[in-house]
Amino acid sequence: MRLAEVVQYAKDHYDLVEINPAATNWIERQKNLKASLIMQHKPELLGQRKDISKPDFHNEESVKNFLNEMEIRNKLID
Repeated sequence: MRLAEVVQYAKDHYDLVEINPAATNWIERQKNLKASLIMQHKPELLGQRKDISKPDFHNEESVKNFLNEMEIRNKLID
């Protein structure tokens, strides 16, 4: 069965609709899914950045460091 046939079957039997893959929401969901799968099944791909501790929200420098670490980890995932 080809992918097009599977998609058509889903549309016919489950009233599903395709979304525009260029939509920002869809792109963000794909990135989040990829990150989640990596963290669950292959966290070793992230090296030391697999466990980023929560910042002290009362300390601006701690929050900045946390956001920087998250940005680096997101670049590793992309």
